[in-house]
Amino acid sequence: STWFASPAEELFYWAYLSTPLSSPVRLPIGRKPDGSVEWGWGAPSQVGEKNPAERLMGSGYNTRYNTQIMSQIILNQDLSFLLKGLDLKAFFSFDNYNNTTQQRHKTSSTYAVAGVDDETGDLIVREVDKGQEFLGYSTYSSSTRAIESKVQLNYNQLFNERHRVGGMLMYYQRDYRNSSAASSIMALPYRKQGVALRGTYSYKDTYLAEFNLGYNGSENFPKGNRFGFFPAGAFGYLISNEPFWNVDAIDVLKLRGSIGLVGSESLPSNLRYGYLSTWGSGLGNYAFGYARTGVTGVGESQFGVSDLTWEKGLKKDIGFEIRMLEALSVDFDYFHEKRYDILIQRSSLPAIAGLNQQPFANMGEMGNKGVETTIELNQNINKFFYKLYGNFSYTRNKILEMDEPKREYAYRMRTGQRYGQQFGLIALGLFENQEEIDNSPEQMFGVVRPGDVKYKDVNEDGVVDMDDEMPIGYSNIPEIIYGFGTQFMWNGFDLGIFFRGQANVSYTLGGSTFIPFAEGVGKGNVFAKALDRWTVENPNPNAFYPRLSNGRSTNNWQPSTRNIYSGNLIRLNDIEFGYTIPKKYISHMGIENLRIYFLANNVALFSDWDMWDPETGTMNGNRYPLPRKFNFGLKATF
Repeated sequence: STWFASPAEELFYWAYLSTPLSSPVRLPIGRKPDGSVEWGWGAPSQVGEKNPAERLMGSGYNTRYNTQIMSQIILNQDLSFLLKGLDLKAFFSFDNYNNTTQQRHKTSSTYAVAGVDDETGDLIVREVDKGQEFLGYSTYSSSTRAIESKVQLNYNQLFNERHRVGGMLMYYQRDYRNSSAASSIMALPYRKQGVALRGTYSYKDTYLAEFNLGYNGSENFPKGNRFGFFPAGAFGYLISNEPFWNVDAIDVLKLRGSIGLVGSESLPSNLRYGYLSTWGSGLGNYAFGYARTGVTGVGESQFGVSDLTWEKGLKKDIGFEIRMLEALSVDFDYFHEKRYDILIQRSSLPAIAGLNQQPFANMGEMGNKGVETTIELNQNINKFFYKLYGNFSYTRNKILEMDEPKREYAYRMRTGQRYGQQFGLIALGLFENQEEIDNSPEQMFGVVRPGDVKYKDVNEDGVVDMDDEMPIGYSNIPEIIYGFGTQFMWNGFDLGIFFRGQANVSYTLGGSTFIPFAEGVGKGNVFAKALDRWTVENPNPNAFYPRLSNGRSTNNWQPSTRNIYSGNLIRLNDIEFGYTIPKKYISHMGIENLRIYFLANNVALFSDWDMWDPETGTMNGNRYPLPRKFNFGLKATF
């Protein structure tokens, strides 16, 4: 694959900030031998920046070569000659991934207008920056390898047409290596192994039970903690299979529940063998002798956690399934999970402890609970078929423990709040005049002028500072995720429509591309929303933007209820229309099935936020947006 030298996010950044008048795209710099005009890149003005077009097309390109080998060997062996219902499966896989990127970059020459030729009327152009005539060349490579092995014994048997018994015993191991790791420690193999056991039982396919046991090991942890023990159990009751069940309208009614312990061995990407302490130089100096000469010392760069262990989660779930009139189906689940022994970097140890960094510890705790449901309606009416379906999930989490130092004001504590909860000041509006500023609590975020944001003194101490921040909005992780759609079929034609959405989610606002003139007038391209701002001539207290200035106004861009937006949205995600050609027209060509279709993705977005797609989750829109795609295709089966 080939792409331009500048990253997509960087190009969006410059496109947002660069004003069209600060840097011309092209300038005529002379004539070619055939008499045609030779063009060069325009240089930015003294206050401007390079034109985004030059950054995109004038700096070269990258080419990436990917080679991937994915292999798997599967062995199946029926062992019913030893025990009826017994079989063996063995898996072996070898995956290898290699990537080589060639970079061909250069710095382009840029030109500026020096005047006009009185005789010809042509522009007189001078060279401002001498660039490189030819592209440079560099290359880098990366490679990873994974080897997995798994052996599995399965057993399934029905006794007396009533007792259905099943079992599974599995051994698993994995070896992963990154040959392009940045350090010798990170280049060491990542290894896991484990044993899993599952037993199932059902009586008349009505009373159902399952038990699972995992004993998993990872080299991430010290001896004694490398293996984790994770049991789980589930039950089900298919009431509609009971002899007494005579509700004709309900075809299937099933109750189910489960409880189990799960584990995670993932660590931060920069933490390897976190149970070991590491030592290094460059962490400080000792002063010796009368001259007080500094001598580089050796210090503990990573504080080893001797009891590092698995992150665990106790999961509980209860739900039901119902099928009615051979058309309507509903699945519903309520779940609750408590995660504990979460690996976090401590924050409560004082500097007097003498550590170069806060150590890691399995101290984090978090609770999650919520509901999930799916609904589907299928109906055939003569040759017409339609389906209506939807899904909905609501999840609320809560931080129970994060080693947070006690704060003077409880409302500032992150413990007890949602993960990713936004915090900020309460904005009361915009100051109308200097008299209002003088009569309000002092705001400790720089000079305040009329048109600036006025904040609430939450703790009523006479000043507004970060002690007045509190939870605002929602978390930056959606609490509600849903989708719904429909499908129609008639005489070979089919139409499908699907919507999806999210709710109860908030994102912060800020950054250079959102705050007008935050980096000066040279980067002064602004959103059209900047027209809706407070000015002396138009002192609108409900303006979208407060008073604007050349440079960043510290006061106006504090995290606050003004600088937050709702990420709620509904997206028309897919529309697909197709036609399946009758077999009588294609069977003579050896074609079993032939369908022509049109598919559109990301068709429309419905949201109160209109400056950029809120699903990007950015504070300033500086991210490659979700593309809108249209596809035409043929699908043939022979």
